Amino acid sequence: MAYQKLQVGLGLEVIPTDGSDIPNPAGPSTTGAGTTGTAVAGTALALVDANADFLVAGIKQGMVIYNTVDGSVAVVTSVTNATTLVGAIKSGSTWAETSPYTIYHETTDGCVLYVGGVQASTDPAGLDLSIITSSGSEVVMENLAPGSFLPIQVRRVKITGTDVGTTAPYVKVVAFW
Repeated sequence: MAYQKLQVGLGLEVIPTDGSDIPNPAGPSTTGAGTTGTAVAGTALALVDANADFLVAGIKQGMVIYNTVDGSVAVVTSVTNATTLVGAIKSGSTWAETSPYTIYHETTDGCVLYVGGVQASTDPAGLDLSIITSSGSEVVMENLAPGSFLPIQVRRVKITGTDVGTTAPYVKVVAFW
């Protein structure tokens, strides 16, 4: 009898967002920590890092920024100067001035997902996960049991249509390549 065998070598926790694809952790990235002046106003993040040079690092519009402390995600909309960039962020999000961040220079063409989460294990109806496949199809995977592995090539996990719950980590999604 045949069985599915998948061996992965790289993983990254996915932050569900409607605005950007899953970052490619195998590609280039830039890390740092915000400094004085970093702030969120509405849906705009002003990320200031006095120790960075965003121009030399090649930061461009469309790159994905992960706040590695609180799980916020933003997408670069412009680079103001060597130490300041502007990103689009979900309304109501916060970003502490000194939060460490990673800017991923590339997004993925497709990865497979593991779905879990502490609070999710108490939901008898299972989890709903809204995804965009590598071919661009938008699909809601319904009633997933915690600990589910999805052998589907996915490029985005959307927050709209995904059970995010009220207690973190309600749902935890990990991408594997």
